[in-house]
Amino acid sequence: YETTKLTVKNTAFIASGSIVQDLRTGFEVISRERLTANSAPGGDNNRFAVFVVDEIGFGNGFTFTPALRWETSELDPDPSLGITETFDDDALMGGASLRYDFAGGLAVFGSYAHTESLPILDDLTNVVFREQAEVADTFELGASYDKIGVFTDQDILSLKGNFYQTELTDVTSYSGVSEVELQGLELE
Repeated sequence: YETTKLTVKNTAFIASGSIVQDLRTGFEVISRERLTANSAPGGDNNRFAVFVVDEIGFGNGFTFTPALRWETSELDPDPSLGITETFDDDALMGGASLRYDFAGGLAVFGSYAHTESLPILDDLTNVVFREQAEVADTFELGASYDKIGVFTDQDILSLKGNFYQTELTDVTSYSGVSEVELQGLELE
């Protein structure tokens, strides 16, 4: 692979009364080139994406963070593959999280995200996968605890746990299955 990537981001801090926003916007341009090899098809994969993430603090312990991303992709096969057409796809993805911080360092949170993995160069030789995005919907619920000065004045104690459940459909990353359900518990 030869990958060239440009990401441009802007962060705006906006305060109005008790509401504080950390608004991040930007775009990405990604170009991947790969030569055909025995184990992998070659070609060009050009992508463009725009995104916005707005972390909104309400001043009462609640923080709401919506996010949105639109991405477009063009797969252009290496001529040695004998595939003469290019494959275009785009996706609108997004999610949101809600967090509540209690006094004393305890917080609870939940989130939902919808993502799509657009076809990649490895999918070029599969007539279904090269035009099919892998779709995922993820839910998370969790809690965290952050405290300074638990044992000494300078120490920091941070704990976090969350349960997640992800449903993958139109699966292209696992062989022989069309749907996958993942769930688990993460502890930090």
